[in-house]
Amino acid sequence: MTSIHAIVDALYETISFPPGGRPDWERERTLFTRSAQLIPARREALPALTPMSIEEFISWADRYLEEGGFYSTGFHETDVCRVTETYGRIAHVFSTYESRFTPDNPIAFNRGANSIQLVWDEGRWWVTSIIWDMESDDNPIPARYLKPEEKGGA
Repeated sequence: MTSIHAIVDALYETISFPPGGRPDWERERTLFTRSAQLIPARREALPALTPMSIEEFISWADRYLEEGGFYSTGFHETDVCRVTETYGRIAHVFSTYESRFTPDNPIAFNRGANSIQLVWDEGRWWVTSIIWDMESDDNPIPARYLKPEEKGGA
């Protein structure tokens, strides 16, 4: 049985890469249901609340990473707090993240939160949707979502 935490860890691993590298899009595709949607909540990333399929997200993310120069600097996203709730065959993970150019860089250039929905099917957990929002001066992350310890079940 693949755990919820292993799936969420894989989400962060697949988008992260060293300078000169690329995200592991093939692995990323294996984490989602066929009809999964990825939805930005902030207008700066894309038109807010515009659902994307995994293929549309990969296309958008490639452009974002290329235009931002991340393919030369590297890009590492990790979660700093994860709140997990489950009921039957459904799960929700609220994951606060930080973005850095390299894993050992002490300064995060971006922070935000992912709301990840999963379903148990065919003997494993699958991501059905992710909606995310980025931190800003008028949208700070509450302190309770910056604690490193895990909360909730699963």
